[in-house]
Amino acid sequence: MKLPDEDLPDLTLPGLHAAPLPPPTGVRESAEHSVPDREEQSQPGMPVRVPEEKALAQELLVGRSLRPLKRKRPSRWRSELDERATAAALAETWLPDVVMRPVRERWLDLVLVVDDGISMLLWQRLTADIQTTLQRLGAFRLLRVYGLDSTGPGEPMLRGRPFDPTSAPLSPSLSADPSGRTLVLVLSDGMGAAWRQGRMHPVLARWARCGPTALVHTLPAGLWDSSGIQADRWQVTTRHPGAANSRWLTADQILPPDLAEFPGTPVPVLEPTAEALRDWARLLTSPGTTVGLPLLGPARLRTLMAPSRGERRGRLHDHNPRTPHELAELPADASYEEIRAYTTRSTGGLEVLAHAATHSTASPAYADEYRRIMAMTARHYPVVLSDWTGSRISRGTQTVLAHTDRLVLCCTNSEYSVEAAVRQLGELRADGWERVADEAVVVCTALGGIDHLMDEHTVRATFATSARVVVIVPFDLHLAGPRERDLSRLRPRAAEAFAKLAQELLVGAP
Repeated sequence: MKLPDEDLPDLTLPGLHAAPLPPPTGVRESAEHSVPDREEQSQPGMPVRVPEEKALAQELLVGRSLRPLKRKRPSRWRSELDERATAAALAETWLPDVVMRPVRERWLDLVLVVDDGISMLLWQRLTADIQTTLQRLGAFRLLRVYGLDSTGPGEPMLRGRPFDPTSAPLSPSLSADPSGRTLVLVLSDGMGAAWRQGRMHPVLARWARCGPTALVHTLPAGLWDSSGIQADRWQVTTRHPGAANSRWLTADQILPPDLAEFPGTPVPVLEPTAEALRDWARLLTSPGTTVGLPLLGPARLRTLMAPSRGERRGRLHDHNPRTPHELAELPADASYEEIRAYTTRSTGGLEVLAHAATHSTASPAYADEYRRIMAMTARHYPVVLSDWTGSRISRGTQTVLAHTDRLVLCCTNSEYSVEAAVRQLGELRADGWERVADEAVVVCTALGGIDHLMDEHTVRATFATSARVVVIVPFDLHLAGPRERDLSRLRPRAAEAFAKLAQELLVGAP
């Protein structure tokens, strides 16, 4: 029988099978062709490192987009011999004078602040990739990395090392460089309590007043509204390279400057993509450049629309079949996550609570349920809206009014609607609700194309003695029809009216 070719692999080796194979039939086993034992065949292995997939997509493009940051400037403290100027001075004066010049050094230091909350463990690889990219860029004199504790109840604190709870806490002022030569880059997913409650905004503003500051959001832009970091796009212009954010010029993309002014110190919110980082780097390094960037807006209050008696099915878009009766059965100390299971978030951020519920008839238990719901939700929602659609003050309405801090009475500029609103305020006073009626805010939406309409002056004069504030919303075609409202599509006057209404409602809010 022909033996296997010596050039081919021996498939009879025991290491390739679960058990040694018997010797081939017809082949006499000898000392030369005996099957070796497994122990004799085993050899020490060598560990092999398998490359892991990068969390930072397009790492090379990201590095290229940040190349404008590789600038140099004359040092303030270090100097070197200027050979050419020394030789020229010696040739002219024949005196052995030495001419010195400032050393050209990298223009900025970098402080990388990594939010190391428990949710950021999912983005730990992304933060490592971003740190590696910034180190390889070679654009900074010094790179320091700190952790950020955004989950505590007090002022957010830094840590000496991210994701190390044993690291000593540090003051946020450690990253504020009065010389303006330190770039602060914050990486976060915005899930910490300090982001949602607005306690991180003063810290970022303090850094942004000293030097260039930016925030890299680990979530895609479509998910920013679900976090504590929300941003709106503005036009930004710089006058000096590496200028502090407080010296930027900001303008709305649509409205004129006298109608839209950015509140506070601008801090850009960036995606970890080459395109977003390229625009930001170009803004920092090119004087006079204007780019559109998402800027961190003020912390938006978590707002809840609670159910009221008489609310009809289908008044709001129904996506959650749970009812107020089911919510009222939760314990009084229910967490926000437990209550959130009963709400539906609209595109504008408003959470609607159990809006599929129906209370078309009087219920002895409804008043108690409403009180429990109000007490339960007040711990998590600074602003609670309650929709009251009836015109008759009943037992259920009394409960709603007892928990009302400010009444918003909606009407149109038709004669019938204005007279009904005035009559409603009079009935509230007659039933002992003078406090609610005196602090009422009347919102009058202008109609178009019908008769018997009042002009703005007449509407204000009608409510002069019965309501504290009257907000007139001019006619806008976008407000017509049962669809979700997009404030960015409103005309300037209508948008200004809603901004005034929001300001009136938030007076005294926590």
